[in-house]
Amino acid sequence: MKKTILSALTVGFLFVTGSAFAQVSFGPKVALNIASQTEKSKTSDYTAEDYKTKVGFQVGGMMNAQINDYFAIRPELTFSNTGAKVSGDGYKGTINTNYLYLPINFVGSYPVSDNFKLQAFAGPYAALGLGGKFKYESDFGNFDGSVKFKKDPGTDFDNAYANPLDFGLNFGVGFQASSFVFSASYALGLSNTESHYSDSSVEDTRGDVSTVKNRNISFGVAYLFGGK
Repeated sequence: MKKTILSALTVGFLFVTGSAFAQVSFGPKVALNIASQTEKSKTSDYTAEDYKTKVGFQVGGMMNAQINDYFAIRPELTFSNTGAKVSGDGYKGTINTNYLYLPINFVGSYPVSDNFKLQAFAGPYAALGLGGKFKYESDFGNFDGSVKFKKDPGTDFDNAYANPLDFGLNFGVGFQASSFVFSASYALGLSNTESHYSDSSVEDTRGDVSTVKNRNISFGVAYLFGGK
């Protein structure tokens, strides 16, 4: 699955950077995130944690390569704050994670008028973990620390560790009014966010107990410069 998504990202990038596009525009984008995670237990003796949504944000840029009135390829590059709220027996907490987020959306448009288009889009995304924080309140006290996107040494109990690479699918709807692009999208994470491990024996059993994957709903607005 990761190879398929990487191939699609590469193909999309080559299309965007090709000289065949006569109308290329770009500009800033901001978005509101409603992020969460899902956990799937793989053993009967493990109870998956209960994840709920938390509010985050995106800020970055968008490029729109318009092929014709009905089709465009639209990559983005944003700093995205995601994570989740989590609870269990006797504890609750908040996980804040930050990613460099790269979706490449294939956009279908229906021109209602010269300055207004209804749009639907879908495509793959890749994300690189940059860092984060967590905070827990429990019957045994309060705990907080950093989220580190690297191999878990297994001896650090003050921090949490996560897989630095996330891959998935992004899809949504929106509209373009003149140079403004409004969108509502859903990012479906397909990668296990559990960290890899420095200890090879632990790494061999990675993902055997459960898998945790990212989910994110976002509402964004961008302003495009250039093009026609």
